[in-house]
Amino acid sequence: VLATDLLFTSYPLDTELCVELAEEARSQAYPYKISANTDWDIPEWLMAEFTSDYIEQIISDIGMACESRFYYQDKNYYLPEHRDGGTTCSLNFILGDNPAPVSINGKDYTYTQALMDTSQMHGVKNTGSERVLLKLSILDLDFLQASKQLKTRGYT
Repeated sequence: VLATDLLFTSYPLDTELCVELAEEARSQAYPYKISANTDWDIPEWLMAEFTSDYIEQIISDIGMACESRFYYQDKNYYLPEHRDGGTTCSLNFILGDNPAPVSINGKDYTYTQALMDTSQMHGVKNTGSERVLLKLSILDLDFLQASKQLKTRGYT
């Protein structure tokens, strides 16, 4: 399915291993800061910059330069709408049983893995339990270019 903001993907993710990696990375997590120029830290939304041999294999498989991070969003926390800085799209993998919908330009999408246009306004209304995300921020391609790359590699 190709939307203008989100592309559902089908990478054969080892979810169990990624959950273990997310737990390993948790000790390095810190409150997300919207930008270096603001004091707006979000303690309900933690981020850990992290990679591993397996994550590097995913990046190699998709064939795009990426930065990998884990995000931990507290249950019942509403992540306000925002645009990501420094990147225009990301490949996102929801780990666990809580695929809380992401709202992009006012439309809700529920997914377990997807390419997302992070240059669009988006936010997440999380409920029930913590939401854990492995995010591969794509550094040098926009959403349409990354979509084509994922299709070419057979991950859509």
